[in-house]
Amino acid sequence: MNLSCMSLFLAVALMAEVASAQDVRAPKVIYDQIKAAESIEGIKMQQSLQKGELPLFKPCDSDCKKKFADQDELEQRASKDPIAAFYRGLLAMESAQLAQRVDAPKQHVEDASRKAREMFELASRGGIAAASWNIAQIYATSLGVIGSNLAAIEWYSRAGHQFFSAGERESALAALERIEKMDARHPESRRLRSVLFKSK
Repeated sequence: MNLSCMSLFLAVALMAEVASAQDVRAPKVIYDQIKAAESIEGIKMQQSLQKGELPLFKPCDSDCKKKFADQDELEQRASKDPIAAFYRGLLAMESAQLAQRVDAPKQHVEDASRKAREMFELASRGGIAAASWNIAQIYATSLGVIGSNLAAIEWYSRAGHQFFSAGERESALAALERIEKMDARHPESRRLRSVLFKSK
């Protein structure tokens, strides 16, 4: 194979790879589409209420079905893609927060919180510091769990180390501040502080 044929072959292969990569939506795009669908659901619910209809008893329409399909896609990709796990966890955390705000049944808050922690743990193992931060927030705010400063401190510490490793010193400092507000003498506070201030 001469050089021009090889170049053409590589160019075609690269174009095929780019085309197949474009077929897979980015997790952030899926998340944004789900949030848009939720906004549409909210508008439809308001319209139903204005007409005197009970929106909670309406069947799931195509937008609703698409939203659930998108959530399933994120969840299926989560075990291999930490970013997909992060966005699926974010959806679950937002669901738990909403359920808690509107005094939904406790079981709904707990189930959504459990799903959020499960997804954030996958994302955290993939190095996503914001996932560790969100788990800390769940424990610090008692979102569907028994509140635990010790659990929150462990996760803030992990987030702090991950942020620092990613070059996000300010976020790591914010994690240290959260730890110190809970227990300034906790060993995790000293460990993270030594990493953050040794580097200066």
